[in-house]
Amino acid sequence: MSKRSKNRQRPVIKLGGATVADAGSIRNTLSGIDWEENPLLVVSAPAGITDQLIDSHALEGRNRRQALRSVRSHFANIATNLISAGSVSDYLTALDHWLEQQALTASEHRLVARGELWNSILIATYLCEQGQSAYAVDARKFVLLERSDQDAVITDAITTCLAPQGIPVITGFIARDRLRRSTTLGRDGSDYTAALIAARIAASRVDFITSTRGIRSADPDLLGTDGLRIPVVDYAAAGTIAELGRGVLHPRTISPLQQSAVAARIFQPGQADCATHIVADASWPVLGLGIFTRTDGIHADQILLPTASPAIAERLAPALQHNLQHYPKLNALHCRAVNSQIQVSCPQPESNLSIRALHDALYGSRLHPNTDDTALPRINVLLYGPGKVGTAVLERLCQQKWLVRQQHDLDLRLRAVINSRQAWLLSENGQSHATDSQAVWQQLNNENPLDTDLTVVIDTTAAGEVAAMHHRWLCQGHAVITANKLSLSADDSAYLDLQSHPLYAASATVGAGLPIIATMQNLQQAGQTPSGFTAVLSGSINFLLDRMQQCSDYTAALKQAQLLGLVEPDPQADLSGLDIARKSIILARLLGDRLCTANVDCQPLPSGPLLEQHVIDARKQQRRLAYLTSWEPGKIKIRLESIAADNPLIVSGVNNAIRIDQGPDTDPLFITGPGAGINVTADAVYRDLLLTVTQALHSNRSPTAMAA
Repeated sequence: MSKRSKNRQRPVIKLGGATVADAGSIRNTLSGIDWEENPLLVVSAPAGITDQLIDSHALEGRNRRQALRSVRSHFANIATNLISAGSVSDYLTALDHWLEQQALTASEHRLVARGELWNSILIATYLCEQGQSAYAVDARKFVLLERSDQDAVITDAITTCLAPQGIPVITGFIARDRLRRSTTLGRDGSDYTAALIAARIAASRVDFITSTRGIRSADPDLLGTDGLRIPVVDYAAAGTIAELGRGVLHPRTISPLQQSAVAARIFQPGQADCATHIVADASWPVLGLGIFTRTDGIHADQILLPTASPAIAERLAPALQHNLQHYPKLNALHCRAVNSQIQVSCPQPESNLSIRALHDALYGSRLHPNTDDTALPRINVLLYGPGKVGTAVLERLCQQKWLVRQQHDLDLRLRAVINSRQAWLLSENGQSHATDSQAVWQQLNNENPLDTDLTVVIDTTAAGEVAAMHHRWLCQGHAVITANKLSLSADDSAYLDLQSHPLYAASATVGAGLPIIATMQNLQQAGQTPSGFTAVLSGSINFLLDRMQQCSDYTAALKQAQLLGLVEPDPQADLSGLDIARKSIILARLLGDRLCTANVDCQPLPSGPLLEQHVIDARKQQRRLAYLTSWEPGKIKIRLESIAADNPLIVSGVNNAIRIDQGPDTDPLFITGPGAGINVTADAVYRDLLLTVTQALHSNRSPTAMAA
């Protein structure tokens, strides 16, 4: 066995009953574990054994003995096919001794505990024979549960129990009370055991290896198929799933993980690459946690769809209601948002057809019920940056799936979501698995190019390394839709190829949802190049100044902006003027002025008492403050200025404003409106997506020709 570091953080691996149901399952499950990580194993009883032990306790005398013979036979069969003959003999001798001496008088909890105890001994013995140093551990020595309605605790005795070198094989599910009597943690309690131990030892992670292929978008038994795998959820979402009782996790599993910040994975044996990840912060899934049915006898006519927040539930409920119109058997259903859940009134929730149709209406299906998708142009969509704006874009992609098919004749397929650490690749049949961005592109490049009419990359990051890929993606024939300003404002000539490319759209980089870029492009193409512009291009800074005009308190105004998500925790990232400089460079370059950052004269926004004094001074003069950027050929100037209160550039809240000068003989053109915010930015990205794809497909030139 390899030498392991005692100080290295260890993972806790919980083995579900179906993964250790027989000798073959045990071998298969254990073969996929990385023993170099020095894991702690938490094992369940073989599938079905706990129920048999519970049933046997209800019997007495000879009847109980006869029922327990079946349990004994099951373990004997596993042992015979798993460990050496000598070990089998020792194992069954100990098992038979307990059955003979204690089985008839044991309490229910003591009897039920044998399932985990006997299985932990079997697995530890097998591992030793395979060259590992393993030993069985009875969790009752350190898992304390005083009452079933209270949380269990791990006592200091765990230190002694885990002191020996090697792999501890710990019983799940079972515990003791203050009187040292055996008790249990409830159905699926081994999950809870693993979480408690992981929290106590600060494990590197917890792996729940089960028969379930991660967390699914619906109960496979009700859906009739596996449905979609939800690749990552945060602790709160996982807790909701556990509480609603789909049988994926014990209801109390999440709390100790969250309190100790231990991440977790759920997957089938050998399928860690297709796991559902439980982490501290996750923006996926945007369409809720899946479909749940009420089983409490009171709400039997309801189907629940938990979402991440009340706001998402409010937006998703009407979209789902609209999608149900495509299904004659479901168009009478009613969807409504209740807190963070969508409640769907369904007269027959037990109907597999109803669940499948509802699932298709929410998540989409390969074929529309009334039209043939194969006749529609197929668009692969990849999204970089599933943050706040990226998540809002994902919501629009999924909510408006049927509407896009009807009005635009497009089949938009979300194929991958990518952040700075990981990527999630979605296959044609709706399955997904965690990977990296390189593997995503390798998979897409290996697919038949005739199966896709266009690939679109959406960039909602602020990352330079992603912006640097825009030109390459265009050269490969892909479309790029971006809210990332770095590519068009970088100090090189690459922007020249980007801003004129028919498959490149960047309306969201300046003014969020305002038609500022489109107006500049139209004027330039019409030969009416503006002679200059003056603008308020930061909704965040304008919000701050607007609030200070009312209260003069910089700290209070900044805190409100941060609470609304308009300003980062480090305000200098927003108040330095750098973001405005990038927007100004983008606009100037659209007008043919090849400026770079050296041509920008930017004075950062004052802060604290200094800004408060500026506000007071302007108010005394009945004027208002505006953080203005002005351009004239060859130069950009950014300043805090005091201007007349009735100037059209004085706007409220997160609004932007721009005055475009067109020469002495033409009145200036003003554009005002919301220039910051998650939804307006996401709307701009989504509009760019539809417009760019539609124009590309209806053009006489193919996307490949456009890339040339």
